[in-house]
Amino acid sequence: MSRFKLICVDMFQTLVDIHPRRFEAGRRMLGRRYTPELAQQCWDEATKLITGYFRQKPAENSVFHTVKYIFETCYRQLWLEMGFDIDPFMSAKILAEEHGNATIYDDARTFVNAADGSYPICLVSDADCDMIDPLLHHFKFDNVFISEEHRSYKIQAHMFREVVMKYGLKPCEILHIGDGYPDVAGASEAGIKTCWINRHGFAWMHQVKPDFIITGFDELKGII
Repeated sequence: MSRFKLICVDMFQTLVDIHPRRFEAGRRMLGRRYTPELAQQCWDEATKLITGYFRQKPAENSVFHTVKYIFETCYRQLWLEMGFDIDPFMSAKILAEEHGNATIYDDARTFVNAADGSYPICLVSDADCDMIDPLLHHFKFDNVFISEEHRSYKIQAHMFREVVMKYGLKPCEILHIGDGYPDVAGASEAGIKTCWINRHGFAWMHQVKPDFIITGFDELKGII
C-alpha cells in the first residue's frame, strides 16, 4: 500500500527540461547579435532574475501577474543592464513558447505514465496555460493545477490548498515533487509532504527543508 494517496508534481525542470531550448531562444531574441556564448550568458542572467522573482512571496493583496508578464519584467531589466535594444514583450513571448518545446525527462515520463492506480498524479505548476498545453499529451494526469487559472503561485500555498480541497485528503496524505524553493515552501505551508528533485547535485540553501530529496524519479520507490 502506498504511503501517500496523491502525488503532485511540478512541470518545468521536474518532468521536462527547458535548458536545451536556450540556444534557439537566444537565436530568436538576439537576431544578428547571436552567438552561442552570448545566448548562454543571457539565459543564465535571465534565469537568475526569473528565479529570484518566483522566490519572493507576493503581498497578500498584491495583483496577480501572468508568467509572461514576469518574464517581460525580468527581460526589461536584463536588456537595460546589457544595453540591448530588444523588445522585452517579444522576449517573454519567445521564452514562453520555448517552454512548450521543452525536453521530457525519460524517468519522468515513465513514472507518471506507469502509475498502477494505487495513487493519482496531478500537476501543480507555475505557468501560463499556453506554456503547459503543448506538453500535457505526454503525461497521464488526474488533474492539472496551473497558476494562471488559480491566480496565484506555488510559493503562496493557495494552489496546494486547492489540491487538498479538491481531493478531500489530509495534507500529510499528499506528496509534492518539485525542483525549486517555491515547491517546498508552498507545499510545506499547506501541510503537504515535499520531495526535492535535485538532478544536478545542488546544495539546499533555504530554511524550509524538503522532507525527501531525490536525484531522479527512479529513487521514489522507497518513499511512496
